[in-house]
Amino acid sequence: MVDARSDEQLVLAVLAGDRNAFGGLVARHRASVFSIALRRLRDVEAALDATQDAFVKAYTNLSALREPARFAPWLSRIAERAALRLARAPRRETSLASVPIDELPAAGPTPQQWVETAALAARVRAHLSSLAEPTRRAVILHHIDGHSQAEVAARLGLSESAVKARLNRARTRLRRSRARWRSTRH
Repeated sequence: MVDARSDEQLVLAVLAGDRNAFGGLVARHRASVFSIALRRLRDVEAALDATQDAFVKAYTNLSALREPARFAPWLSRIAERAALRLARAPRRETSLASVPIDELPAAGPTPQQWVETAALAARVRAHLSSLAEPTRRAVILHHIDGHSQAEVAARLGLSESAVKARLNRARTRLRRSRARWRSTRH
């Protein structure tokens, strides 16, 4: 069952000694923390490690949070730093030989599908990287992570109208870059 209390209420409950209240925060923010880590690390196992590290760090440093209502943006920064730490650490190599054969996909995409998917992903990455960091974060939170504009506003510490403006600017820029891309293909 999802805890109906606000982030602020859950943080205050944890600080008052209710250890179970932190489970509500984890359940509510686990997907977004994992998403932050996965975007940075591009490896599921590493992203899971970074997610766990972020929540441990948040729990142990919760008393340092000055504004309990700003838990989500605070946690997002912790998740970014946890992913950066893991990205800088030496990589563990995982070979397909260590994966049980029954866990491998039965049939993968065709080479043509790989090429098309890679080309689309490259265009999306190029578009996202062309956006200013604040706009990029709003776009990722809303369109990729699936948060509402109100949730994005809360996470970024902005008004909903500021988030809406950033998303509109990003869409306009995407339309222009898509038109340029199409005109160069023909």
